[in-house]
Amino acid sequence: MVHFDQISDAVRMKIVKGALPLIARHDVRTLGAPSQPLALGPSLQEELLTLQEVDLGVGTAPRSTGQTLSLLQIPGEHARLGAGVGGPQRSFGHVIAGPPSGTSLSTAKPEDWSVKAVSASDLSTRIQAAIEWIDANVAGDPVIRVLSVPAYQITALTLYAGDAIVGVVALPAQGDSSFDRLRVYSMAEFIDRLRQLPRAEGLAIP
Repeated sequence: MVHFDQISDAVRMKIVKGALPLIARHDVRTLGAPSQPLALGPSLQEELLTLQEVDLGVGTAPRSTGQTLSLLQIPGEHARLGAGVGGPQRSFGHVIAGPPSGTSLSTAKPEDWSVKAVSASDLSTRIQAAIEWIDANVAGDPVIRVLSVPAYQITALTLYAGDAIVGVVALPAQGDSSFDRLRVYSMAEFIDRLRQLPRAEGLAIP
């Protein structure tokens, strides 16, 4: 069974309250209804690999961004989005939230947290599909975090056993053949593959 880093109910409630006004601006609140409310799904710690860290190669570890990505979900049966009766909740967006820069996620108080952004992109769908695949196909009980590599415009899920990364599952967009979908790469394989890809100009983070 997959796991996620522990985030208190008080923090998740703060995320919900902070996200609601932004959700309304995106007009995604209309996806819900009194009988089909929106829900906050899993919250994943967010990590980052910079261009310089990719260039360093094997042995490089992602660093925390000090933020979380929480999935926005609707019920499995939905008038506008379809899905079967009684099916699992479906993700349609995500919320980025966290305490002030430099504050540890583990020590920050609920009142320190704020919502940074709300997105209705299909990334949430890819994250949910990968989580479900990992849960069904990967042995052990990995802790899952979300990894961004801005210099290559790649997002992935990192699988942890304790402090060690035991796998990486890339989340390529539709039509992107840079990585295989639903495949567990080692961190070395993942970085090696990144180094073979063209870099996205103007997106390197020092």
